[in-house]
Amino acid sequence: MSEEQAAEDGAVKAYVATSGSYSAYHVQRVFLDKALADKYLADGLCDEIEEFEITTTVTKAVAILRMDWHSANTFNDRPVGENEHSIVRREESAGQPACRHTVHRHPADSRWGASTTVMVEGHDHDRVRKVLSEQVAQAKAELAEPGAAR
Repeated sequence: MSEEQAAEDGAVKAYVATSGSYSAYHVQRVFLDKALADKYLADGLCDEIEEFEITTTVTKAVAILRMDWHSANTFNDRPVGENEHSIVRREESAGQPACRHTVHRHPADSRWGASTTVMVEGHDHDRVRKVLSEQVAQAKAELAEPGAAR
């Protein structure tokens, strides 16, 4: 995130001076000025400076639609038909994609059996539905081809 965008979003950087590890890990001091944090580290007063982004405004929550399609496969030696389901959840809008998708092809020896899974999610619900439809059609066509990877 650029400094201009961070300022618009109400975000500032904080530099946290820490020491120790595991149960001895602790925060010694928090700086808003990187130069002061670096000097504190250079003076040997801490082990590390960790950088965090702090949001100073409330972010807008958006509804994220996730749709999954699973091809027919064999699970626990029983045939399982194809299925599709969707989930809607609310998340912060910062950095959420309008739409993203993944396609997983499982080999016959996987715990899911030979199958294909298409997952699409994003805050643009119409686009999610369109991309799922396109990806499922492509997956079905690939599964129908003789010798296609399953």
